[in-house]
Amino acid sequence: MGAQAVRTEGEVVSSEKDVVTMMIDVAVIKADVGYIKEVLSGLDREQKAFRAEVNGEHKAFRAEMSEEQKAFRAEMNEGQNAFRAEMRGEQKAFRTEMNEGQKTFRAEVNGEQKTFRAEMNDFRARHERDFRILFGALISVALGLSAIMAKGFGWIH
Repeated sequence: MGAQAVRTEGEVVSSEKDVVTMMIDVAVIKADVGYIKEVLSGLDREQKAFRAEVNGEHKAFRAEMSEEQKAFRAEMNEGQNAFRAEMRGEQKAFRTEMNEGQKTFRAEVNGEQKTFRAEMNDFRARHERDFRILFGALISVALGLSAIMAKGFGWIH
């Protein structure tokens, strides 16, 4: 090989020795680039494996949370249904108690009405009897007074 001039970043290389050194450097750089490519491909594989692992864990976590959410909803529905059943039972008991109270009250009111009617009928009967006695007494007084007057005037001897 002859002496050739090679340009590298503004410098001129004039010897073969420098060219060989540069070729060796290029070979080292190519080896380093190959090593870096291997490392990057390994990192790329690790990244893909990590992403797959994270995605798998994420899917498992979502599935677990979905199951827990379903269980929680089922538990809440059971609690709600139990509460509704309890409230319906208490409502029925309250209605029954109110109906019994209403029946008792009506029976008491009807009993009081019957008693009042009986007393009113008794009062009317007494009132009628008292009127007859009073009217008889009034007639007797009038006849007695007229007899006294007639005797006083000499109409009766």
